Amino acid sequence: MATSGDTLWEKKVERQEARRLRGISSTMQDAVIKGLDSMIGVFSPVTEGTRNSDTTAVGYLPASLFKEGGGDFLLFVVFKGAKKVSAEEILENVPLGWGKGRVVFVPNSYEEIGTHAESQILMYLSKDLGFNIKNLGALGLRIACGSKGCCPDCAGLLAKYGIPHTKSREKIAAQWRHPRTEAYFKGTGKELLYSKESVTGKGYVSASHQNPK
Repeated sequence: MATSGDTLWEKKVERQEARRLRGISSTMQDAVIKGLDSMIGVFSPVTEGTRNSDTTAVGYLPASLFKEGGGDFLLFVVFKGAKKVSAEEILENVPLGWGKGRVVFVPNSYEEIGTHAESQILMYLSKDLGFNIKNLGALGLRIACGSKGCCPDCAGLLAKYGIPHTKSREKIAAQWRHPRTEAYFKGTGKELLYSKESVTGKGYVSASHQNPK
């Protein structure tokens, strides 16, 4: 099934702008977010030469959502190109008063091209643990992203679902994969590639296009 390149380009631009605006206008002064941001700054600092793609992301959920394991909270951690540290090192930097926590390292099975660290957490929670992404904000999910901030696509998506997150950078990523629909966007300059598997399993939508502007 083919879709007009012009139509796909317009959709890409509209979606990215909508996500960007949601991301930069969302409230991110959540106490948990501040704590997560401070933690990442210690165990995964941004140094000279750090690339946008060298990212550490940490998701926080209350332990009461899980039947086993006990404790007060769980941290879901993704190291994408960044230096990995142990669970002990991460928990050493937990803010006072948070209680007892556990660390879950998100498996690398979600490291597909274009899947950002924040999205890997969402995919793991939905596909492996059975959560509905649309409900995660109300359940207490918070996501902090190291490196140079959430990309506009991720920040806007998180804001759409009511998930507080750390700051958003202005630069749009060259590649991005939607964590729920798995639609894939790749755009550099005037080039665009968009692909999405059909929900019916009978093929996919795909187009490559030159930006008309």
